[in-house]
Amino acid sequence: MQKSIMLFTIVSFLVSVCLIPLIIKFCKFYSLYDTVNSRKIHSGEIPRLGGVGIVLSFIICATVCFYSDKSLSFFNAAPLLAAGSLIFLFGILDDIVEMRAILKLIVQLIATAIVVLNGYCFRQIFGLMLPEPVGILLTFFWLLGMINAYNLIDGLDGLCGTLALTALVSLGIMLYGSFNEGTAVCFILSASILGFLVFNWPAPNAKIFMGDGGSQFLGFMIATIPLYSSNDNFEYNKFLIMLVIVSFPMLDTIAAIL
Repeated sequence: MQKSIMLFTIVSFLVSVCLIPLIIKFCKFYSLYDTVNSRKIHSGEIPRLGGVGIVLSFIICATVCFYSDKSLSFFNAAPLLAAGSLIFLFGILDDIVEMRAILKLIVQLIATAIVVLNGYCFRQIFGLMLPEPVGILLTFFWLLGMINAYNLIDGLDGLCGTLALTALVSLGIMLYGSFNEGTAVCFILSASILGFLVFNWPAPNAKIFMGDGGSQFLGFMIATIPLYSSNDNFEYNKFLIMLVIVSFPMLDTIAAIL
């Protein structure tokens, strides 16, 4: 792994670990707790803005890493980070003041449109070149599906974070040596998730929840990884690889719908 990516991966973990306790205090001061109802298994007042720590530590460290390392192109990742930030901001708003489902869908469609309009979409499956309208339509369904799949899976302490961490580490290892920007995104975001899990994993006494802002952001970022261009081997197999990596939240979502 490049030294800069390794360095900022470590820094991202440390920043996340330092931010989460501050966010817990902030939530307690302003009474920003996860609601308790018949669909929830927790009791008591649990802060729900853990996604803020994940995203802030990732954005800060990834931006500095991309700007400081001349071998990494920040502009390759900028549109996806901007769209992800939009998903995150409205997810946080939903955590504080519950938004109507149609408004959340509109925001997700706008973020997906930003991605597609900047040229990021599926172009082939197993070497079969897709017509542009088909690739764009597949990309829309893929992004919307993954955003909501990781949001729905966030029902147990540590579950969404651990699944996202596993997916990102796996992708980072597969992309290592062939696609440095993707590797950097995967490992730096993985480290920020790990910092959050320190406070979310000790079930059933988690100190903080990720919230919709965090889970939707993670689903979006994982879904965008195969939209970058990479080496031929990954390009040929990436759709199948992604289906395997996200199979758990994807199948859980299908089961929930049924």
